[in-house]
Amino acid sequence: MNMIVEWPIPVAPPGRVPASDNKYRSEEYRLKPITFGSCVGWLHEGQTTQGVILCESLGHEASWTHKLMRAIAERLAREGVTALRFSYPCTGDSAGDDRDAGRHAASIASIHDAIDLLRDQVGVTALTLVGIRAGALFAMLAAAGMGPRPAPRVDALVALAPVVRGRAYLRELSFVHRQWLDITSPAIRAAHRDEPCMNVLGHRFPDDFVDALKSVDLCDVVRDAPTLPGAMLLLQPDQGDGPALREALLERGVEVASDAFREWPTTMLDGTRSRLPLAAIDTLANWIAERAPRLPAGGETPFRTDSAWNGESAVALDMHDMTEQVVAVGPDRLVGVLCRPADTRPANPVGPALVIANTSTNPRSGEGRFSVRLARALARAGVTTLRIDVHGVGDSGPAVLDDQSGVVYSTQSSDDVAAAADWLRALGHPEVAAAGICSGAYAALHAAVKTPSLGGVIAINLARFVWPAGLSLEAVQKQRNNSVRGYWLSVRDWQKWKRLVRERRDLRPIVRAVAANAIARVSVPAKALAARVGWKPGIGTPRGVMHELAQRNVWTTLVYGALDPGIDDVRRHFGAIECAFRCSRHVRLHLEPQVDHAVYGAVGTNIVIDLCMQALGRDSVRPVARVADPAAPEAAARSYASVSVGRS
Repeated sequence: MNMIVEWPIPVAPPGRVPASDNKYRSEEYRLKPITFGSCVGWLHEGQTTQGVILCESLGHEASWTHKLMRAIAERLAREGVTALRFSYPCTGDSAGDDRDAGRHAASIASIHDAIDLLRDQVGVTALTLVGIRAGALFAMLAAAGMGPRPAPRVDALVALAPVVRGRAYLRELSFVHRQWLDITSPAIRAAHRDEPCMNVLGHRFPDDFVDALKSVDLCDVVRDAPTLPGAMLLLQPDQGDGPALREALLERGVEVASDAFREWPTTMLDGTRSRLPLAAIDTLANWIAERAPRLPAGGETPFRTDSAWNGESAVALDMHDMTEQVVAVGPDRLVGVLCRPADTRPANPVGPALVIANTSTNPRSGEGRFSVRLARALARAGVTTLRIDVHGVGDSGPAVLDDQSGVVYSTQSSDDVAAAADWLRALGHPEVAAAGICSGAYAALHAAVKTPSLGGVIAINLARFVWPAGLSLEAVQKQRNNSVRGYWLSVRDWQKWKRLVRERRDLRPIVRAVAANAIARVSVPAKALAARVGWKPGIGTPRGVMHELAQRNVWTTLVYGALDPGIDDVRRHFGAIECAFRCSRHVRLHLEPQVDHAVYGAVGTNIVIDLCMQALGRDSVRPVARVADPAAPEAAARSYASVSVGRS
């Protein structure tokens, strides 16, 4: 059963958009969360019978280009074209685990299902597939009828930097992961040798999926396909197999338009550094608009005026032992996914609940899909979770945000996590905690300072307890990626010395870190002594934040990789790791050698999930701390614009 629910969204374009004479152009359209089969997606409803299905890439590439796919959908909807974007089975918010067998065939089948949905339920008559990277490969396989199902009727196809040869693509992914693995600790590299399948930055690809992808060459597919779309647009970077694919298409009589994807180097980056390729979006949108079917006089499709979506009517995805539902959270209508144990009734929630914050600018499914794994593991243990997109990330906010670097460590992010906690308390959950990795841990920690709805925090690889005023994210990213202890261990590694000389690395951040740790040997004992005689740290300091949480009986679980840079912040403000928080009744600190910073590894993922369960009172003798001052139901409508945490 497919079900669509509606949400009117006023849209502001992501950048300069050329004037259009399209009479269907509108700055408002309807956005609808949608489930079909095992997939979850969004329908951007236009005003014509022209439709587009957006086929995302795989793994980290899908996360990095999420804002691009949303921007394309928003642009097309403003031009009157209905656009559907979704996650394949076993990816994003869709059902399934990424190690499930049959993923390759299921991905292609989901595109068939999306085509049927647009044609049969939405009334689309002219249909275009738009795919980026591996999504272009899947789109072509679906359009060509490769698989058990007959070829669907696809009028046109757009390929953005398409993957043409699966074997070459897998080599690229392996290279990306090896580059990351080379800068990790020996313990993490050893843990990754035991991965159950191919792992690329936390995204797992089972053997049968790898084998199926390895065997695909789109040039061969084009030559052998019984049918192909009549027209195709290729947007190709300087490097790649796009020219070979173009020649194969021309030989089959397909009308092919091609253009250079000059903005590609700034497109395929993580969300804090990437920028929307506005020229490519214009080219794509204009090409699709030019192919719009001509309607007879008076045959325009009227714009629907159904009632607005209130977040409660979204259809739940039933996964037997749990349900997941797209919801609108708080007064600002953040997009979230509520994951409930199967026996939990919405009108009578029981047990603890957990807000899962975004990591950096990754959508709510999490980096390496960690947030989904955590949510579903906790649901099986009886814990309800809400993974949200804060403003400017994923699907939250009125329009896609081009420069997302300002979202990370922002006050708005912690406000949004606080609002999500209030929303869960208003549902009736007796205990609510918040969790996150890196910047998500920061948002969770500071949200707990802002709202009494939060009784606990799980902070994984928290980089800083307080973000210093004037410090930019770009400056931090250019600095170091290791702890001082990690650098001392690297002194014995001659490969690290070679890299230091070859890359001419700046040693000043390392020197400053060593000096800060040396100063902490004096300053931390002095502050501890002052606290014994009545001194209270300011709320805008790390000690002040933790003091405030302890005063309100909020428990905190800190989890760090053994060499994570964040442990230096603990050492500078709370003393040696072995002694920090040793006398605290509210804080527990765990050092785990096999946990990498982003929690990519399977071993590290299992460790962190187990620690989360312990912190929440599942599989642990430790009771869950209750909120000292429970929030009233009306807290869900509270604004946090006037609440702030100072910076040192």
